[in-house]
Amino acid sequence: MSDTCITSGKTVRDMVRAGWELWHIPVIMNSPLPGRWELRHRSEPIRHVHWDAIISIRKRYLDWFEAETEEIQEGRYTWCYRTPQANLALSGGTAS
Repeated sequence: MSDTCITSGKTVRDMVRAGWELWHIPVIMNSPLPGRWELRHRSEPIRHVHWDAIISIRKRYLDWFEAETEEIQEGRYTWCYRTPQANLALSGGTAS
């Protein structure tokens, strides 16, 4: 992974709060890890997320992710996690 790989679960949570989407992309080939994680936001460069950050999220921030994000399947094995406000913005709606 690149030097700009995010290793902090708190950073991932804060970026998702700010409107970024957390994506899980499966690895089709044989791999010791079940896929990779990325943060995406509009035309910004994709930010890679290290497995250490995912482990941190599972230990410290899982309750927040379960309560504050929507899990959206974007293919057979690809998942996206984003806040309801981000979903609303994508649909062209407005918050009341």
